[in-house]
Amino acid sequence: MIGMHYLILIFLKSESFAQSLKKALESSGYRGTAVTTESCALIAAKVNVPSLIFLDRRSDSVAKFRRMKMLNRVSIVAVQEGAVSCYDEECLEEYDQDIDLVVCGQSVRELVARVARHPSTSRGRRRGEHPT
Repeated sequence: MIGMHYLILIFLKSESFAQSLKKALESSGYRGTAVTTESCALIAAKVNVPSLIFLDRRSDSVAKFRRMKMLNRVSIVAVQEGAVSCYDEECLEEYDQDIDLVVCGQSVRELVARVARHPSTSRGRRRGEHPT
């Protein structure tokens, strides 16, 4: 399968949304780990360094992930579940916290499509390579 060796860490407070995203990613050939607590997310990231991390848009855990040397180059996508969309100026705070992408109001299918296009999980990249 295309992305089977790419691990994606899903750290979202909504367990149902996290499980839906994990299931959709796995059906597209990715490995997903879904957790709902910060401590589980940090442990999961230490055990298996992910290629990509999804977390809640208003999460305050970004700094903890970025302090882990092994995660410095892992892309973090902040997700806001639901139909609410946001404007670029509303997302400045997240980008200042070193989040790579803020995604609001997208379905699970749209998120999976973004993963497929992401440089760290797309076909043709060698395992262990990260965007600069």
